[in-house]
Amino acid sequence: GLLLVVLGNNYAEDREARSFAAFTERLMQTFVEQQQRELEKLVRDYAVWDDFFNHAHDDSFDQEWLDRNVTDSLYRNFAVADALVVATDQRVVHALNRGESVTLATLAEWNHEFADIWRRQLRLRPATTSFSGMIRTQSGVQLLVAERIRLENAPDLPSQKHAWLVF
Repeated sequence: GLLLVVLGNNYAEDREARSFAAFTERLMQTFVEQQQRELEKLVRDYAVWDDFFNHAHDDSFDQEWLDRNVTDSLYRNFAVADALVVATDQRVVHALNRGESVTLATLAEWNHEFADIWRRQLRLRPATTSFSGMIRTQSGVQLLVAERIRLENAPDLPSQKHAWLVF
């Protein structure tokens, strides 16, 4: 009889621990999904903007405009760790890390894993206007959203020549 009581207690404790672990996992997943949605909304607010569309395309990038409009306020106000304006050939034309301007030649220089995912995504779906997920970085895991820069009144008609905004 004593053995059954001990086994029963162990089973109840194990079940409670598994239940708590499952609850914690669901809570973390919900938190990450909420953070991802917030980041998607923020990058879309910037990328789907007529002025951005007019100043960031493969024919010419207006560096002065980018310096005035893609600023350290993204880090200060929204905790965006990295903000990049990327040409369709994966040249990084404007980059901020924690609000500080950085010089990167290519997207692969910033994150090789993401550059590979980007190429694969656009090869499979050239009309893609956005994608998101998580990437590994030197400091851990980072949420990421890439959004094609496009017009406000025609957000579903991306130009293949227009750049991308990556947060």
